[in-house]
Amino acid sequence: MLKGMMKLSTNEKLMTVGDVAKIAGVSVRTVQYYDQCNILKASSYREGGFRLYSNKDLVMLHQIKSLKHMGLTLNEIKKQLVSLDDPKIVLSIVGKQKEVIMKNIKSLQDTLEAIEFFESS
Repeated sequence: MLKGMMKLSTNEKLMTVGDVAKIAGVSVRTVQYYDQCNILKASSYREGGFRLYSNKDLVMLHQIKSLKHMGLTLNEIKKQLVSLDDPKIVLSIVGKQKEVIMKNIKSLQDTLEAIEFFESS
């Protein structure tokens, strides 16, 4: 058992902020920030107000990371997290983000072409 883990029941364990951060590959500060922003809330608290997270919270953190990697802002993620159980909504979000990324790529390609034209002149 990882240091700081507490048993919730026979099947579920609660993890500290440090445990969740380490497993998810983010900083403790990131997890705390997501909590402050009401994007990722702890499932429980122990003495002294220490946050404890469940496996479900860990899955949510991985979803946040994935959406962040796709370029969504925290506000966009916060609005969409509730709906992530519906695959159609997830595909819609991913499709919209793909369009944004494609527009950004086109814009960058145009800029690169302009720079190359300027250099060749």
